[in-house]
Amino acid sequence: GRALLEAGKWKISLWRKSRKNDEFSAACSYLKDAEGIFRDLNAKRDLEHVHEASVDLVEKLSSQSLAPSTREDQLKTIYEVSEIINSILNLDELLNRVIDLVIHLLEAERGVLMLVDEITGELKVAAGREIDSTTIEDASQISTSVLNRVANRRKPVMSGNALVDSRFSRSKSVLNHRIKSLLCVPLMIRDRVTGTIYVDSRISPHLFGKEDELFLESLANLIAVAIENSKHHRELHAERDYLRLEVKKKYHFRNLIGATEQMKNLYDLIERVAKSESNILILGETGTGKELVARAIHYSSERANKNFVTVVVSALPEPLLESELFGHKKGSFTGAVSDEKGLFENADGGTIFLDEIGDAPLAVQSMLLRVIEEGETRRVGDTEQRKVDVRVICATNRRLAEEVKKGRFREDLFYRLNVISISIPPLRERKKDIPLLTEHFLKVYRDRTGKRLEGISKEAMSCLLDYDWPGNVRELENCIERAVVMTKSDRIDTEDLYPLFGRETTGLQLKELKHDTEKKRILEALVRTQGNVTRAAKELGIHRQQLQRLMKKHSVAREEFRRASPLA
Repeated sequence: GRALLEAGKWKISLWRKSRKNDEFSAACSYLKDAEGIFRDLNAKRDLEHVHEASVDLVEKLSSQSLAPSTREDQLKTIYEVSEIINSILNLDELLNRVIDLVIHLLEAERGVLMLVDEITGELKVAAGREIDSTTIEDASQISTSVLNRVANRRKPVMSGNALVDSRFSRSKSVLNHRIKSLLCVPLMIRDRVTGTIYVDSRISPHLFGKEDELFLESLANLIAVAIENSKHHRELHAERDYLRLEVKKKYHFRNLIGATEQMKNLYDLIERVAKSESNILILGETGTGKELVARAIHYSSERANKNFVTVVVSALPEPLLESELFGHKKGSFTGAVSDEKGLFENADGGTIFLDEIGDAPLAVQSMLLRVIEEGETRRVGDTEQRKVDVRVICATNRRLAEEVKKGRFREDLFYRLNVISISIPPLRERKKDIPLLTEHFLKVYRDRTGKRLEGISKEAMSCLLDYDWPGNVRELENCIERAVVMTKSDRIDTEDLYPLFGRETTGLQLKELKHDTEKKRILEALVRTQGNVTRAAKELGIHRQQLQRLMKKHSVAREEFRRASPLA
């Protein structure tokens, strides 16, 4: 045993001499022989010296790479990677291209790019070449050690000959595949490790030098930024898709409120025209919900994932309207400090909604006609025509046919717009929808104000049903909003609706109105039931005796209710 121990120490002395003379191959051989001798003798202290010597030799070899990549090739690769990052949005494709470039430039045999799983915190293979399960296992272990080293010393891992490197004495793939050179660097984003790049070679020892390490770290920084950008890109797309879905749900025609026959016909028409590409003219009084119908058509169509652009034609003076619709070129007029797209260009692929089209100046009408007929738009001050694919939906509360006769609206444009016309009934023609609309607006403004309201009294609802609503649904919404905000009780009553009847309405007048409304409802119920008091009471939601008392109160005689009309 003593002779073997002396032989081992002699091998160590030969290692020192070879290392001093930079005879690295011989030095590795002497160290390997010494390790075998000390292992057989179970000389633990001497084995520790051998391992320390191995690390020293590895670091010496790593600093003097025998096959360094040229600086020109490295710069070229960094440029190529930056080009790939700018041109490829698919992360998997990007990482596979990058690992191929790294392996080629560093003349490595194999490579693995691993990323930290955001949920588990574990490393997972994102891209790799010529790797098996044991290599993945070892690459994971080595990469984990890199993560620890980065956290402590911020250093990558490099070995010129992993077979004699004590750090890898228990690595299965290093032993099984007889890996000589390996290099592993971290991917960093603002002091946070997001993954690693690992490359190795079974053929050439000392393949990677300090220059390669610095190069791969530089490349890793680029890749880390690309990964982060890709993540943000995916998140933005996911958020955009979610918001688009929510908008589609919100503006789907099934969310329009109304159960009358007129509204059912409107829903059916919206569903049919949404599937077409035809231009649409929406007709209706102010406040009937023309824009809601336009949105319902857009978000029920194939264009739902593209822009819906709204323009209130009457809100803009002619020079500004032209610029808004078609865009302008820099310097085309005072204040045009840059080239600007018009709303038709912004709506490309989607829908443009021109509200109050009857107010469009004749000059703008001519330009609109060209866009609709040719599918082209030209910016103010420019000569270039730009193709646009836009569906046009217009709305007006005017009688456009009369405007054409008076010379205020172009006949050819009228026919282009009026391919399909949709008429929205005023609220006074669908009063049965008032309770539904009231309930909806009550919920909206109850939620916004945080008030706990039980609802609306029967007398107040009767007032709403009796009113003609010249401002239509918009006026009803404003009325309910004000009532919710101003009421002092837990239920909306007639006193909360005084703006409907003028600001000077007195309490006495309200009582008179309530009296007249109550009498009218009784008459209507009795006429519908042909004087059957029991059925009329049931329809009114009160007891028969209560109805009889009310009939007496309002002096309703049998002769009177038989002559009465529901519309009286």
